[in-house]
Amino acid sequence: MFTEITRKAGPLTNTSSVDALLEPQIEFFDWDMVCSTDYLSTGIISAKVNYVIHLYNGPDRHLVASLHVEGRSSEKPELCFKDAG
Repeated sequence: MFTEITRKAGPLTNTSSVDALLEPQIEFFDWDMVCSTDYLSTGIISAKVNYVIHLYNGPDRHLVASLHVEGRSSEKPELCFKDAG
């Protein structure tokens, strides 16, 4: 899809010569850990992240398209540490 990719750490200036700009933005992130009643037990750790990727054209930086993405995952750790209090 691309012949060359250049990573930029800061904002682009009007003198930057790029054909397009992809800008990822995290919109939401959350995680949770559910343990059973024991201090050291099994449980489930889950995470959710929503982000959007904006595509801008290079010369005048107009928004061309946006793609919304949602990711979810869960994991069963070997040990789940729970508050002893």
